[in-house]
Amino acid sequence: MSWEQSELFAGLARRLPSLEYETGAPGEIPLGVVGWRGGFDARLDSARLLIDYDGPRFHASPSAHSRDRRKVKAARDAGWHVIRIRAAPLKKITRDDIHVPHRFDRETCVTLVLEALKTWHRKKRGFPLFHLC
Repeated sequence: MSWEQSELFAGLARRLPSLEYETGAPGEIPLGVVGWRGGFDARLDSARLLIDYDGPRFHASPSAHSRDRRKVKAARDAGWHVIRIRAAPLKKITRDDIHVPHRFDRETCVTLVLEALKTWHRKKRGFPLFHLC
């Protein structure tokens, strides 16, 4: 887990109390779904929502792009919504992806993600919006 992921999900958890996220602690059980052997970075069970953070260091290659698409498909097939947070210069791979600046700033990223989740809520009408207040 990168320091950006740790900072972002810790900041989001302060605003979304039911957010579970991987901390990288030894022995931690991955936040997985049926059909995918790896884990996701964060999960909101009440919304059936999985969130992953993609930085350019590990997600810029064509093979990583293909793996990320397969991961999203497996989650959707298992009945989950997926939002990927993609750091610049990475391109979106789904319409629900969120772009954040390459130069990481926790408050900027948390704000961008929360605004995107509000927009997502308006489209899906199933996300418990009161958690975003």
